[in-house]
Amino acid sequence: MKKTLLLLVVLIAFTGCDNDPPDSVLLNVPYYEWERNGYCAIACIQMWAAYDHRYVAQSEIAASVGAFTTPSDIAMGVSEFTDSVGWLEWTEANSAYNQDLCIAYSIACVKDKVPSIMPFYGNHAVLSIGYQYHTDGAGTPIADNMTYHDPDPSQGANRNIIGPLLKERFQATNGLYWVVVGYRWHVNDGRDGYNAFLLAGGTYYGGPVNYHPETL
Repeated sequence: MKKTLLLLVVLIAFTGCDNDPPDSVLLNVPYYEWERNGYCAIACIQMWAAYDHRYVAQSEIAASVGAFTTPSDIAMGVSEFTDSVGWLEWTEANSAYNQDLCIAYSIACVKDKVPSIMPFYGNHAVLSIGYQYHTDGAGTPIADNMTYHDPDPSQGANRNIIGPLLKERFQATNGLYWVVVGYRWHVNDGRDGYNAFLLAGGTYYGGPVNYHPETL
């Protein structure tokens, strides 16, 4: 009788519904809004530092990296105030492929339990803290959304954004896409995973969205 019940439980676990429940990665990152309009990158660094149990005021970060930060300033601030190296990666904005690569770098960073800083609208910064995907009835992983903290208090914490909108907001700065990840190897992991995905016939976000974040 016990063996029969155990077998029944196993069968239920492996059959289930057509679609498996969503799987996700979500880092427990404290949220801080900007203390001054335009302090978006500074607030992102502050949140990243707090995630690493290093609590620092936005005024101190601004004094170090400047009130109006460039991507290089942001990477320097991450290196100074968090436990990460703060690697700035650029790609040319000449194809959607390069945009997708930068997003893949960010997801690879989060998969490794480290936040990452992404540009929105070319001149705004948000902190990437998670992503979600599900597996369809055929066993194909489908990317659903990315989760981020937006220092703009009108937007707030734990914002979820679906793939096509993510690409729409992830815009180039002076003809280049950029992202600040924790370490150089997150770029390698992101590129390797994304290239393997392309070889398998996928198109990342938008399209068919046959993309498995855990392969990065």
